[in-house]
Amino acid sequence: MKIALLSDIHGNAHALSECLNFIEKLNVSQIYSLGDTVGYYPDCREVLGLLHAANVVCQKGNHEDMLLHPEKIPSESAAAYKLDQAREALTEDLLDEISGWPEVRSFTLAGIPLQTQHGSPSDYLRGYVYPDTDLAQFDTSGVKIICMGHTHRPFVGIANGATFVNVGSVGLPRDHGTLAAFAVVDLAGPDVRIYRVKLSAEKIRSRYAGHVDNSVLKCLERATQNPVGVLLK
Repeated sequence: MKIALLSDIHGNAHALSECLNFIEKLNVSQIYSLGDTVGYYPDCREVLGLLHAANVVCQKGNHEDMLLHPEKIPSESAAAYKLDQAREALTEDLLDEISGWPEVRSFTLAGIPLQTQHGSPSDYLRGYVYPDTDLAQFDTSGVKIICMGHTHRPFVGIANGATFVNVGSVGLPRDHGTLAAFAVVDLAGPDVRIYRVKLSAEKIRSRYAGHVDNSVLKCLERATQNPVGVLLK
């Protein structure tokens, strides 16, 4: 049994569509989205439609929390986050759906206990877990695989008998700006693999220029040497 995990789509329907096209070929049983479906890019309704069509299981990130609680949006970040515009674009039914997404999931598949959250195991919505974070600080009692997003930087690590997976970002990768990321867990191993999907900076600029903050488009210029993950052609 294989599952795919993605995170931090951030309203980028172009990037999500590209990733879903590849995931469809990987013979996974279920796709999970670990939050920050909205924010930054404007296509939140189209993104939700793509997630619905692919039967993706969703949960909240900090951007969903701010979407539902506007008083939590930092004033200095409001122009880049564009959550007010997202709220206006979404129907009441879609907002109600998002409000029902959980902050954390603990479940067992193929006999393997997993936990998924957007942030860290100790701060489900806003905790940052980077490649150089000390993973030994986290309680892994009863869990074998812990998956998260939030930092937009993918990695796989092991500590306290558990495998930690940061699945990176679909819509706004911050290590290499034109390489969307997602993870696939093969529970037969278990084995975890990060995949990267090449995005067209030209297509993204053409589609979204004038609709996103310039700081978002600047991320497309990042080009880390030897980015984590297997590049899908």
